[in-house]
Amino acid sequence: MLKKIQEIDEKIVVIEERTKKIDSLPTKNEMQSCISETLKTLLKKPCP
Repeated sequence: MLKKIQEIDEKIVVIEERTKKIDSLPTKNEMQSCISETLKTLLKKPCP
């Protein structure tokens, strides 16, 4: 029984770590804004 509890605890830790990584990703709107701003900046620069 104790071994099973330890296994569940380990799995919970892994899930929590993965969730932290997902939470730190930008949202769809943030990504769209970032890409739009980057493209605007690139288009303003003259071609060499």
